[in-house]
Amino acid sequence: MRLVLASLAATVFLATGAQAQDAPRPRPVVGGFSAIEVDAEVTKAAEFALGELQIPVEDLDHIEQAKRQVVAGTNYNFVMVLKDGRKFRVQVWAKLDRSYALTSSEEIHAH
Repeated sequence: MRLVLASLAATVFLATGAQAQDAPRPRPVVGGFSAIEVDAEVTKAAEFALGELQIPVEDLDHIEQAKRQVVAGTNYNFVMVLKDGRKFRVQVWAKLDRSYALTSSEEIHAH
């Protein structure tokens, strides 16, 4: 009986170990943010944010850490890196009527 239980336990252990390695990555949470590539929509949102922050568009070097959340419209959250090295984390809401709203912004300071 002990041999059967030990064999069963070993089988379960090996099976769960194999499943853990082969398990698919967790899916994004519905309504949560998902990482995305910087595309035309993210660029439009960044240009809007720059205008709201009174920073010339030509001061933008690049955008990083872009995320999207689908709500009543779309929230874009990303970091704008300026040519002078300053960084701003912003969130822009692209409304269903195709207008934008800057819902949060903060300058990121190096520690």
